[in-house]
Amino acid sequence: MKKCSKCGEEKEYNYFNKSRSVCKKCRSEYNKKYRLENIIEITSRQKKQRDAKKFPKIIKDKEEILKEQKEHKKYIMRKIKNILPKKQKNIKLKTKKRLRNIKEDIKLKIEMNY
Repeated sequence: MKKCSKCGEEKEYNYFNKSRSVCKKCRSEYNKKYRLENIIEITSRQKKQRDAKKFPKIIKDKEEILKEQKEHKKYIMRKIKNILPKKQKNIKLKTKKRLRNIKEDIKLKIEMNY
């Protein structure tokens, strides 16, 4: 049993949402009252969110989009500059190992022939 902080009644745990101290009935009454008092703000906020999902590129300014693209290009270029030297080092090490292996194979072949 759990006590509701709004109405003060003791109810079963299934009458409460997770980690809430207010029962579902009191919470729904509060939500209804809040919606009636703030209907204009709620609908305008919902409309903005809906429009942002439907038309994301139209809402943003062209300058803002260009700025984001430039930032993204800079980010990619920085990543490439960081990755390339590491890959080149790996390639150099691999080729050195291959050359060593080839030299060892040649030495072994020469020794076996003699």
